[in-house]
Amino acid sequence: MEASEKEIIESHAKLLYDHLDKQIELADGKAQLILAASTFMAATAASSMMGNGLDLFGGTRPVLDIVASIGTLLMTISLLMTVYYALIVTKPTLTFPRENQALFYFGYIVRHTEDEFIHKFLSQSPEALRESVLAQIYSKSQIARRKFHGIRMSLNYLFATFALWAAVRIILAFVHQ
Repeated sequence: MEASEKEIIESHAKLLYDHLDKQIELADGKAQLILAASTFMAATAASSMMGNGLDLFGGTRPVLDIVASIGTLLMTISLLMTVYYALIVTKPTLTFPRENQALFYFGYIVRHTEDEFIHKFLSQSPEALRESVLAQIYSKSQIARRKFHGIRMSLNYLFATFALWAAVRIILAFVHQ
């Protein structure tokens, strides 16, 4: 491979590496916003829970009151799932797929002393360094995929929580006329 071809590949690898870093940061930022929205939703939903309660088996309650209680229970479960998936996004994964290509992985680096790491890193060939960078790019893409899956799931549950909250509020408006 010519020197210019290697430079192009290395340049593209760096662009991809930086792009994946930004995608991971974006997912983490979205998770923080979802957690903030979940806190707001929990505070707002608390009034439904306290005013309506979750007593599904209490005597002779109107059907709409029971439906509102079931909606409140589902809303609570949905909100908990929202928080669960948002927190999963923020949890780092420190695994690396290939032990021999791991000098760019934090989890592998900290297993060595500073001198061992410096020696191992400097003793790699340029080709081995390129392979390590590409292995890291692959790993980062897997991390980004997992994070965005968690964001998607968290948002789905958050939207369901909002819909259930609105439905419960409407039902309670009819129950408490």
